[in-house]
Amino acid sequence: MTGIIDGISLLGDLILPRLSSLKNKKKSNTVEIKFQSDDKYHLDSVLKKKYSSTVPFTYGECNIDQELKFPTCVPEIPKFMQQIMEPPSGIFLPGFDIHGYEKRIKKKPFINFIPHIFSRKVSPLRFPKQIPKKQQLLNPNKLKQRKSNEISLISFSKLKLKAKQRIILLQRINKFKYVEVLILRNCTINSVTGLSLPGLRICDLSSNKIKKIKPTIMFLKNSPLLEILDLRENPINSKKILKSLILANKPRLTLLNGIEIETDERIKAIEQHGSEELISQIGKIRWDLTLSSISEIRSMPGWYPQNLVNLILPNLKLTEFHVGTFRSLQFLDLSSNQIEHLKGTGLERCSKLLDLNLANNKIINIKQVLNVIPFCSSLQRFSIIENENLQDYRLSVIYTCRFLKGTNRQPGLSIFDEKPVTMNEYLLALEKIGNESKETISVMRWELSQINQFGNYQIRKIPDFLKKVTVANFSNLKIEFLTLQKYKNLTVLNLCNNNIKKIQGLNNLKNLKIVDLSRNPFLEIEPVYEQLSKLHNLISVSFATDLEIDEGGVIVLDEIEPYQKKEKLSIYNKDYRIEVISYLFLNNPDLQVLDSELISFFERVDGLIQASNVKTHHHKNKSKNNIILTEEYIEKYRFNLALELTINKTNIKKFHPSKININKDYAIKNITKLTKLSNLGLKNLGINLHNFINLQEINLSNNNITDMFALGLENLKNLKILDLSFNNINNGIKEIANWIDERNSLEILCLRGNICLNSDESRKNLIGYIKSMHEVKSRLRVLDTEITITERVVSWKSIGATDEQCNELRFKATIHTRLTREELSNLEKIKVLDLSNAELEQIDLTQFKNLKRLLLRNNNFRSLSNIEGLLQLDKLEVLDLRDNKLPDPDSIASLLKKLPLLTSFGINNNVFNKEYIEELDTDNNSNSNNINSDNDHNNLYKKKHKKKINKNWRQNFLNKLDKLMDTKCLLRQLDSKDITLEELFLVLKDNLSDKEYKKLNKEQFKFEITINRRLPFNKRKSKFKNIDLSYCELTTIDISPYVNLVKLSLRGNLITDKTFSVNYFKWLKNLEGLDFRDNKIKKMQTFSQIIDNLPKLKYLYIIQNPCYSQEKPSNRLKLFSLSEKIMLPGSNLTHLNGNLLNLHEICLAIASLQNKKKYANISQKCDNSK
Repeated sequence: MTGIIDGISLLGDLILPRLSSLKNKKKSNTVEIKFQSDDKYHLDSVLKKKYSSTVPFTYGECNIDQELKFPTCVPEIPKFMQQIMEPPSGIFLPGFDIHGYEKRIKKKPFINFIPHIFSRKVSPLRFPKQIPKKQQLLNPNKLKQRKSNEISLISFSKLKLKAKQRIILLQRINKFKYVEVLILRNCTINSVTGLSLPGLRICDLSSNKIKKIKPTIMFLKNSPLLEILDLRENPINSKKILKSLILANKPRLTLLNGIEIETDERIKAIEQHGSEELISQIGKIRWDLTLSSISEIRSMPGWYPQNLVNLILPNLKLTEFHVGTFRSLQFLDLSSNQIEHLKGTGLERCSKLLDLNLANNKIINIKQVLNVIPFCSSLQRFSIIENENLQDYRLSVIYTCRFLKGTNRQPGLSIFDEKPVTMNEYLLALEKIGNESKETISVMRWELSQINQFGNYQIRKIPDFLKKVTVANFSNLKIEFLTLQKYKNLTVLNLCNNNIKKIQGLNNLKNLKIVDLSRNPFLEIEPVYEQLSKLHNLISVSFATDLEIDEGGVIVLDEIEPYQKKEKLSIYNKDYRIEVISYLFLNNPDLQVLDSELISFFERVDGLIQASNVKTHHHKNKSKNNIILTEEYIEKYRFNLALELTINKTNIKKFHPSKININKDYAIKNITKLTKLSNLGLKNLGINLHNFINLQEINLSNNNITDMFALGLENLKNLKILDLSFNNINNGIKEIANWIDERNSLEILCLRGNICLNSDESRKNLIGYIKSMHEVKSRLRVLDTEITITERVVSWKSIGATDEQCNELRFKATIHTRLTREELSNLEKIKVLDLSNAELEQIDLTQFKNLKRLLLRNNNFRSLSNIEGLLQLDKLEVLDLRDNKLPDPDSIASLLKKLPLLTSFGINNNVFNKEYIEELDTDNNSNSNNINSDNDHNNLYKKKHKKKINKNWRQNFLNKLDKLMDTKCLLRQLDSKDITLEELFLVLKDNLSDKEYKKLNKEQFKFEITINRRLPFNKRKSKFKNIDLSYCELTTIDISPYVNLVKLSLRGNLITDKTFSVNYFKWLKNLEGLDFRDNKIKKMQTFSQIIDNLPKLKYLYIIQNPCYSQEKPSNRLKLFSLSEKIMLPGSNLTHLNGNLLNLHEICLAIASLQNKKKYANISQKCDNSK
């Protein structure tokens, strides 16, 4: 329910609760009002008022270097370089004798090896199913009829032959010299003596009676092409030596008795039963068998070794290999074999071999390796690791292979024994094994570095390649010597972390933008400065010997001992940075970064200062543009650079004196703020703001300014804020005051920390001399700290102003400060006026005719007569006079009688108060110091008027307000507390006779006070539709005037059967909802009367009364039986205590009073009605 003033509270601790509960059972719902000026004329909204009368105005810390951004200099790699395909292998280094090298390779011996499967021109092996029928002979009776050249397959089985028949059969078969397949299975053959078939490939003699080994071996020797032999189920198989003898004489047999023959088994048979000649060729035979077992080789239509590219043959017990004809071989893995030497293997002729793995073999002589491997011209990866007796050979191999083509980025081997071959190892091999001089090694390191960076092919084969290079990275290479004459178009050069002593050719790199020479501890820096000073496009340079950058590009400061930090080229040496800038900046206008740090504002200026010192510096005081570095020129540059960094909001800024032109580059007439010009060492000699005609804010604090009148401020007609604090200004106080009076727009001026304003007295004198301070509409609000009205008044009074003039100034200045421009233009429309904490003594409110809230807390009013026009404020609802010096409570009480709409009033802590309110709202006190200061005055007053002071001043004061006896009186709050009913009854008792007080209907008075506080006073009673009188401890409720109520809550009161009157409800014909819970009704008939007299009642709550303590069927039945309206059709009541009424319980109520026949009739009527 809304209160009289719509639930709005006072500023401070005058709070109007939403519900003025007598027992505070419900918290008040309040809204705090904050009186603030929203006038755009002032700058509080812009500056967020970071100042006060005690806190000086400041822009805060500002670092102009924060405006600097790292330049986005990403060099583009020329398109032609991006289009160059990287070659798979390198080329020989310049000066290498290729012709002599190739001659030596041709003299190297090798074996023209051909696998046995390709040694003769034979057709591929054919199995029986693959041979056409016309070439097959399956009937022994046709041996005479068929021609020998027509038959490729002879197959007989299950022949029972006698001795002569067997001899004749073999003789006839022997005539078929071209037969490829012979099958004589289960033919009672006991010997193959005399059988010779040179073209035989497959022979099946199983299930016969062959016993003798020698004829069998002879038959095999006479069948050189035999690959598959089956002698199973012959007596000869019982002889264990048979298999070894067969394999020793037929080492290339692939299948014996249906089982594939392993290479090791063949070799063992040769070792045991082979001839001396065969035994001497075991290594070659194993190599032959190994190659012949490879399916890809076997599937070749012929022997084409040039087609072999990759050969992976590890762990096969090879003792030798022959690859001299494998001209296309690129990858050869022979690791984990038993190879002892490389001579005669033909490796030298494998001109395309890139990767050779001979690890874990039995090579014992490194000289053999060194005589072969250097002639594998394309070899890049080589391994002989884990060969038994090879030790300390790494550098020797690297050195011997130094002239190999290698990769395009590295000559020689790139990986040896599974470890990369570094440039340092390559050069170490030259030094240790080749005994090369340090000068030769330095030159070679530079050559290798270039190859590594750009590629040997690109450098040697592409015309003028190095001239076209724009980016070169030679970092971390230990370079000592280098020449840059060929790099004509370099833009980026990285030489960090090397051992460079001298460098030549830098001055020829006309396009160079970024150069990094950091971490070169032996570098002679002065010649480098001289060369770079002749360039004109440098953006970033690095020379520091202790600069470290991690992989992410973040600067890491080395953990260097203190004495090391004093080194010349140290990032900790500020003098070194200034020296670099002094050398390079004048001729390189875009120089922005030194040692990965942006060059700061002060470093640039200090660099120019050092460059101007002819006696101690290398330069003359002129640059290539003939700039004369005078003090005036440098100071103007300091100021212009500050403007450039402040005004230019882009990432592309200008830094060079010759390039910065503020007047031409920027529309300075549109610039309104220069707030980052503090702490820059600016002097009058360089500052000129003459052309910034629309400037409104300037921050020149913490500089070296001596004369504030020599800054070019005379044209700045719109200047509002000027911060000159902490300079060396020594202008006179009167001259400054006159200057301020000429600036009609100036609102904030900061001069603290200057010679001219070095004491509180000088501030007071300055304010006194400023004529505009005596005017109400003074624009100047801040002189370092906020200029209070008191300061203005005191300063004016000190030079002769009268009290009347001072009071008028204080009041009008306060009004001007507290109100917006719109409010000042029409004072009659103002409804809220906050003049608290203004030290006012006398005011005139006659123009504020429509005020509703007037806050005058914590001023110096000694009489109500000092507040002119107060009695005419007949619309006033809130008045706060706390913390003043008012001595007479009677005059105040008389005032309140004349303010009929006043609802809240504050009077605490005035002279007539004996003590403060015990529960003072300290959070809302405007100024505790002012309250304490008034305490002395109160104590003095109490000593003089001890008898007149009542201990309970609040009640004593309320007793003087006889208007409170009227229940329609709107005043309901005094100071921070509601005026309670107990206090009102004491007022009645004090102002009425005993007889009148006894006759007073206190409950009715209580009800009227309560309902009037709950409801808006300016609304007709017939207009209310909802009223909430919950928890008000009411016993009497005369609600009859509110005839249009729809909802009414009386929950939690003290209404009894005696105090309740049904007549109060008869007029509420529109009431639909009634909450009567938690009262003192003992008779159920009381509620039945309510139901019967409210025709539109739908919702009724009566639980938690003595007669209806709980919601149970018996209570509902009893109520229904007492109400005629409920039992008759047409009743609007649908819910009782939140539960829906049902027909059954109504009929039960009727049946409890009527006979069954009547119950049935009524039930039928009710059913029809429902």
